[in-house]
Amino acid sequence: MWIGFWASLLFGFLVVAGIARWLGIPVRYQLKSVFMLSLLVSLPTCAGGAISSQPGFRLENAAFVGAIAALAFFVWFHRQTFVARVTNDLRNPARRARAMRSLRNWIDRRFASGELTRSLAGDFVSVSAALIDIDEERIAAEWLSRLDPTWLDPDTRTLAANNEAVAWLTLADLDAARTAIAKRAPTTDGVLDQVVQTTSALIQALDGDHARALARVDALGPDVPPALEGSVAEVRATALAGLGETERARDLLRATAAKGDLRVIRAVLKKGGPASALAKALLDSRGTPYR
Repeated sequence: MWIGFWASLLFGFLVVAGIARWLGIPVRYQLKSVFMLSLLVSLPTCAGGAISSQPGFRLENAAFVGAIAALAFFVWFHRQTFVARVTNDLRNPARRARAMRSLRNWIDRRFASGELTRSLAGDFVSVSAALIDIDEERIAAEWLSRLDPTWLDPDTRTLAANNEAVAWLTLADLDAARTAIAKRAPTTDGVLDQVVQTTSALIQALDGDHARALARVDALGPDVPPALEGSVAEVRATALAGLGETERARDLLRATAAKGDLRVIRAVLKKGGPASALAKALLDSRGTPYR
């Protein structure tokens, strides 16, 4: 009996780890999660072998139940991990084209059929950041603009408004960016609020309100999350260049590039603000492509 129990645990773990690896999801640093999920396969397998043949353990019964449990788990896991898999594949140049086709089909089908539930709408908000990262901001902006905000909880609604605004800013459409950021909802998430404040400050900087843009990011304080440092630097460089403090703006862009974060420099160039010429010169001096 105990041999059957441990064999069922091993079977479940190998099934879940194998499915995750086949779907392109790394498991090396998520072994605890893999083990917990493996119980969804292991326990039915063990029960199938034990209950049907008490007091012993019947291997063929366990194998039959285990196969059914593994298939059911695959179908469920495949659906649940769609967003994570597409996001990873969008950032992988070798898989990007296929991921884009899958994503287009997925979104278009649900928009057309009215099946875009709250959960699925939230899933697309998660994917939109990856689209912006790979220069597919027009797709992100257009699809986000079609979302009904009432489908989303307040934090997801705010994230959607922010991502849509960033996408429109990258497309140099300030009016659409203002409309997008106005869709945000009150949030108690401090980090998310800082993200929205930074995007709002960037809109101000690109709109010529440079002093207020600087004041807005200064109000965030020195302890902004590391993931937000590049966006704050973009606001500062844009505003400083707009105020005529060219050397300070150039030094800030150089310091950002020295950290290896060239996405910020490209973002400054693409948005076409007062610091775009400085960003172009910096990329040219490094022989770095603009995209």
